[in-house]
Amino acid sequence: MTNADKQALLDELCRILAGKIGPDHGITLDDLAAHLGVGRRTVEALIQLNLRNLPCCLVADSHGYYRPRLARQLNGYVGSLRKRHQPLVDRESVTITKARAEGWPQDNESGLFVDRPGHQPELFT
Repeated sequence: MTNADKQALLDELCRILAGKIGPDHGITLDDLAAHLGVGRRTVEALIQLNLRNLPCCLVADSHGYYRPRLARQLNGYVGSLRKRHQPLVDRESVTITKARAEGWPQDNESGLFVDRPGHQPELFT
């Protein structure tokens, strides 16, 4: 898919979402994909990669994607994101702490874990 194709999809997505104000006008991911003529994953990626560039605030819940009409809709969505975010942050922290405690070395620049010295994964394949 060319950049021009991606931009055309994004423009059409924004046009569709412009009238989707409030949960009663939400549009599901499947319906967005059908309108755009692409798969669900393409729509998800399009939204995720362009979230900062969308010209409007976008909420996603059981009603689909829509622009919030009321503050409680926006606050509910932000609260939902926070509830999902914190357990992931906790899991990341625990995993890193335990890996360090078990002696997994980390690259000084990237912070990524590296194989222990002498580890030869090809022996285990």
